[in-house]
Amino acid sequence: MSPEIEMVLQKMQKAVAEDNHRDLDALLLEMVQTCTGELKKVLFPMPDALIPFAIFSLEVVLQATRQLNPEAVAAAEDLRKRFSFMVISGRKPVN
Repeated sequence: MSPEIEMVLQKMQKAVAEDNHRDLDALLLEMVQTCTGELKKVLFPMPDALIPFAIFSLEVVLQATRQLNPEAVAAAEDLRKRFSFMVISGRKPVN
């Protein structure tokens, strides 16, 4: 696990322990952004010719993960619903 992910995870655990929902919502988004950044570090140095293989490989991993961990699928769907506005528009919702 990267140090960046570990740091966000520790902040999330603290927010949960303190029952701090406002910080937890922001930290959920930070974790999504951090994980996305980690994936980008691997994908973007790839030559264009390898990108189709990477996309297919990600789909294979995704499908296997869905079968092995159905609880994660439900949690991912919750994240998708919660943050879809930002993904589409690139903006954070107003609280």
